[in-house]
Amino acid sequence: MNLLFFFLIVFAINYILKFALRKLFKIEPSKREFFSYNHINDQHRKVDWFVRGGTLIVGLVLLYFVALDKYPPSYYLVAVIALIVVDHLVRAFFEWRASENPKQSILTLTQMAVFVAAIVFVIQFNFFLFGGFEGVVTEKTDTSFMVEVTSFNFGTGSTVHEVHMTDHTLFKGEVRGFDELEEGTLVRVMPFDLPSDFPYKLASEVIVE
Repeated sequence: MNLLFFFLIVFAINYILKFALRKLFKIEPSKREFFSYNHINDQHRKVDWFVRGGTLIVGLVLLYFVALDKYPPSYYLVAVIALIVVDHLVRAFFEWRASENPKQSILTLTQMAVFVAAIVFVIQFNFFLFGGFEGVVTEKTDTSFMVEVTSFNFGTGSTVHEVHMTDHTLFKGEVRGFDELEEGTLVRVMPFDLPSDFPYKLASEVIVE
């Protein structure tokens, strides 16, 4: 639900910005067909497919390494950002140079900026959106560890979470098991979804980068 709400906010911001820019620069709305890439001309089509093909290859390579846990999932989003940026820059160029409505390129670049900002936000704060947190291991016992969290607590200072392991806890990144975890390590913890009054966190994933 958090992710759905986030996407709704992103599309709302994109719509509001484009609406305001249309009014400000007096940009006529362009007709675009659904389920179509709406290429400006044949040259735009060729360049666009070349870009998509190259990005697809890079994306598949990154996906392969993410599946092997060589890279965190955020690396895959880099390919998505590259596709969005190049695709919008190419479209904006052809809209400015070859379309009947050159000002439409302003809206295209605005949309690119909104989408890229949204993905960067997800990369930086994806754990926050899904209830996770990041911090430093301050204490370790036989079955749990304490994490001092400073993210998203600028007004109240640090928060300490007690994190317990389960048989289903996954360790990713530089540490492959609980025994390798050491005090002073920076970790990202994705807990299982539990009631807010539960006395401690049960870790679904522990990532050490």
